[in-house]
Amino acid sequence: MPVLFAIFGAGLVASGIFPCDAGLGYPPGAPATWPRTATPTGNRHNLAGALVFGSLSIATFVVAVVILFVATGALAARAAADPPIGLTQRLAIGAGWTWMAVFASSY
Repeated sequence: MPVLFAIFGAGLVASGIFPCDAGLGYPPGAPATWPRTATPTGNRHNLAGALVFGSLSIATFVVAVVILFVATGALAARAAADPPIGLTQRLAIGAGWTWMAVFASSY
């Protein structure tokens, strides 16, 4: 995770150092169309943006997987300590599926 956040931060800094190409009305006074050719600084800005959004997207999935494993481990430990939790889990899942089926059948 720290590596992804470091990439995110470095991408933000780089996108601030390398300005984007003028176009689509930004900054004010720029043409309302896409620039015909990209400048080297515009390419660097776009690469930095890809790093920013790519690392943020990957970090989201990494956090989701970590939370999934932590939650699964906590449930497994609880089930080992208190066997009725498995029954409770299945009842909750059954209630959730029933609710989804009733909700889906109304459409």
